[in-house]
Amino acid sequence: MAKANPPVDTQVKVAKIGAMQAIVVTLITVAGASLGYFLGDAGKTKASPKVQQYWLTVQSVKYSGAARIVININGNDFSYPAKQVWAGEGYTTPQEKMPLPIDAEVFHITFTALVDDPDPNFNGQYPSKLAEETIGVQQIPTGERTVSGIPSVGSQTLSPMIEIKYAID
Repeated sequence: MAKANPPVDTQVKVAKIGAMQAIVVTLITVAGASLGYFLGDAGKTKASPKVQQYWLTVQSVKYSGAARIVININGNDFSYPAKQVWAGEGYTTPQEKMPLPIDAEVFHITFTALVDDPDPNFNGQYPSKLAEETIGVQQIPTGERTVSGIPSVGSQTLSPMIEIKYAID
């Protein structure tokens, strides 16, 4: 007597797959994932944002006496000249470059002069704010710019005008 097969539930029958079918499904999944990795964003090297280093270059200082210029750029102080004590008449000062902050979109620049007191009875230097400028990165390169001011202590003018030529590139 032959054994009768029990009735098969069609939903269960659909879910059953053979070993060969399982291998084929796995290979398709791996191939698809690999292709997606290499063609999609995960396989690409992401470009880092462009970093641009800008520089403020002091080109010259004109002054009839001895002066040291302090340039504050976004809270960072730089001294000009960097390798000698004074700038001005009778002093040969080379151009000097100062780095601007890399992550800034706007540069707040303040020029202050320390001038040697012309009075022989007093030995000291007086800080005197000459000029302030705000420059955005969209304005760079600036070309040659000139700032000037008359150093003073309170309301007393110490000496003639100081002229500073600079550029940002």
